[in-house]
Amino acid sequence: MDNRYKIVFLDIDGVLNCSETKETVDGYIGIDRNLVKNLKELVDETSAIIVLTSTWKKRWFKNPQLKRFQDNFASALELALSQYGLQVFDKTKEEIYGRGSVIINYLDDFISKGNEVEGIVILDDMPFDYEELKMTEFLVETGFEEGGFTIEALEEAKEVLRHRF
Repeated sequence: MDNRYKIVFLDIDGVLNCSETKETVDGYIGIDRNLVKNLKELVDETSAIIVLTSTWKKRWFKNPQLKRFQDNFASALELALSQYGLQVFDKTKEEIYGRGSVIINYLDDFISKGNEVEGIVILDDMPFDYEELKMTEFLVETGFEEGGFTIEALEEAKEVLRHRF
């Protein structure tokens, strides 16, 4: 079994949805299928796995026996991704400090389990603590008003994943 991974740390709001998104979940903005297509291209071309960093992760469960307890946001996300052959691999823990710190903790734990990380890219519309933690080289910053995970952001994300972690 190959334990080498490229990881996409995925935020949702402002990445997989934007000001043009028509889809909704419980009256809130949903997932834009056109932006999921860009994520699919990234995953297909890089063989990366998806790890949720978004607040949408709160009620997403990896364990199939817990899926029935997921909220509508997690289920809508899974449905949108599955329509393009994508699935979430895992999620980061809840944020106590900043999102960058949580990603670092996730990577430390992931590597301690014998996995090798070949590359990471962080798709997020907020800067959080990434600059402070010197993680901006891995960040592709999207924007809600700028169209989310656009073709330009996709190309930037591919470039980030080409560099060894």
